[in-house]
Amino acid sequence: MDKTTTAYDNNAERYADKFMAFAPYAEKIRRFRDRYVTENSTLLDLGCGPGNNAAILSTVENLRIIGMDLSREMVRLAKANVPEGDFSVKDLRDLDFKEPCDAVVASFCIVHLTLEETAILIRKIARILKPGGHLYLSFMEGRGQGFETTSFSGDEIFFNYYGRDKIAALLEQNQLAVVETLEGDYEEQDGSFTTDIFMVAQGRTGC
Repeated sequence: MDKTTTAYDNNAERYADKFMAFAPYAEKIRRFRDRYVTENSTLLDLGCGPGNNAAILSTVENLRIIGMDLSREMVRLAKANVPEGDFSVKDLRDLDFKEPCDAVVASFCIVHLTLEETAILIRKIARILKPGGHLYLSFMEGRGQGFETTSFSGDEIFFNYYGRDKIAALLEQNQLAVVETLEGDYEEQDGSFTTDIFMVAQGRTGC
């Protein structure tokens, strides 16, 4: 993970230039905001990046946004872009957040975790969500893992690709019911396309 974090620190500005207003992703997070995020609630933004999602979510009245990312440069940008948010440097693999939240956003953060680490994170998210709360989870569909360069970074970054059925099963195992699944094509540097998956899951509502 250190190599990946260094890559994000070194390329945070370039990442922000591409993704702060990246229309296909902004559309999905606006949809989540409008359907599932309510006024006077608390939202946890995992892998917050430069605050691209938080900037969209912050339009909800009296929404408390708590964001975390392992990249110090990303957190610095998030604080500048969304000054009303509460952002800190945290490793999601060691997540010990205990405050109940109405919503959790995990936008393309599990792509930097192994399957085992992702399973642990989803279990922790399920405990954080209030009954009936909602999780926004996005990732790239496929198989395999390894280090790659990207359109915003010549430094290699660890990526893991997931089958949507596997992620859906992990959610169900933790009493997170998938209520919506969307997909979109992302054009890679070589002209090929990767399928991005956007899931919304709802936390347990019973006792």
